[in-house]
Amino acid sequence: MSKKSDRIVDYYKKFHLDPNLTAEELVNKLRSMQGERMRQSSIKAFDYELQAEIEKELKEFEAAIKIFERSKEKYDLDLARAYKEGKIDEENQRATKNFLDDLDALLRSGNYGIAIQKCKDALGENMNDPSIYKYLAMANYGAGNKQEAFNVLTSTLTQFPNDFASLRLGARYSADIEAYEYSQGYLNRMLEVYPDRFETVSDQCYLYEKMDKDDIAFKLIDEYLEKNPNDQEFRRACAYDLVNLSHDCYIEDSSSGAMIIAEQDKYEKCVAICNNAAEIYKDETTESVLENAKFFGKTEYNRANLKSTILLFISGLIYFIPGFGVFLVIEGNIMTGILTLLGALQIYSGIRLTQVSFRPYWQINKFFMTGKRECSEQFYVRIGNILAAHLIWSWKLGWKITWAMIRFIVYGFGSGARK
Repeated sequence: MSKKSDRIVDYYKKFHLDPNLTAEELVNKLRSMQGERMRQSSIKAFDYELQAEIEKELKEFEAAIKIFERSKEKYDLDLARAYKEGKIDEENQRATKNFLDDLDALLRSGNYGIAIQKCKDALGENMNDPSIYKYLAMANYGAGNKQEAFNVLTSTLTQFPNDFASLRLGARYSADIEAYEYSQGYLNRMLEVYPDRFETVSDQCYLYEKMDKDDIAFKLIDEYLEKNPNDQEFRRACAYDLVNLSHDCYIEDSSSGAMIIAEQDKYEKCVAICNNAAEIYKDETTESVLENAKFFGKTEYNRANLKSTILLFISGLIYFIPGFGVFLVIEGNIMTGILTLLGALQIYSGIRLTQVSFRPYWQINKFFMTGKRECSEQFYVRIGNILAAHLIWSWKLGWKITWAMIRFIVYGFGSGARK
């Protein structure tokens, strides 16, 4: 029996990847799939099992990406050996029990077009089940046909005015497109028909959070928990709704397909949201998203500033050392004082540029996407460039003067010898 640590995951099979793709193509494909998976969390936002599955899968995407970035060739060899030795980790595929399970599987895999057609075919065969309408609405919303999704929900609620799933979808989707009055209308119906269900309260909290009325939302959460302190399902619902909201802080990097945070306010908001989620309900999912959010606050040195930093220090020392040395010998000399001061300013600028070059990842992402540095960093980079240009100009001028003097001396000696 092989140890679990010896086993390997076949990411080609798991994520339906073509083994003939290059490592770079595989990484780009995985990042694109990772971003799409994150966006899927809004389609079935209150399917909390799916939310947990998505967050787990996002980490699996990252694990696969790291493997292919390190060495696709080594992974292929290890995978072939693992198959030969029977050391492959394969998840049991959930068997499709019935038509609705099939629709659910299609939504999870992002096959919205097929799901839409299956729902339409079923409705055409007079399968007048509100669940089919629910899946049709979710598939349209996932495919970007948002108006059609609302049309389906309206049609469903005309026939089944108290269908809980359709009311929840209407409230959630309306909130997500910032149609808050419509969302509150669906919630009012839920409050009227299902006042005692925890989902009604958690969905109302979600709407307040979408409207940036966090104080009201958390007050409502506290009031509910005072009356129902052991309602873990309510806690998880509220926490996972916050996890879903934290995804709004990420944007897609068009060059790699990675989902990143590239603004300070988005970073701070994301960490605050994830902290609140973990405080309400602590599990692997909430802890994972909090860890991911905090990652973008870690610092790394911006190597693009290394050249400017080195030039500032070299230039500063070239001016400071002789200037200060001569200043001590010839007390009160203005020119040596100016050279010393200029050198000291350049060394100080080099120190400050080194400090501001250690930046959080969100700031690095912002610079990568916009090409704009933060003001303090930009200031010292410009100072470095100006002083570096001045140093080069000074060296060139000094070399020309030196060369001219050498030529003059040589010419003078030559003329004297001829006489």
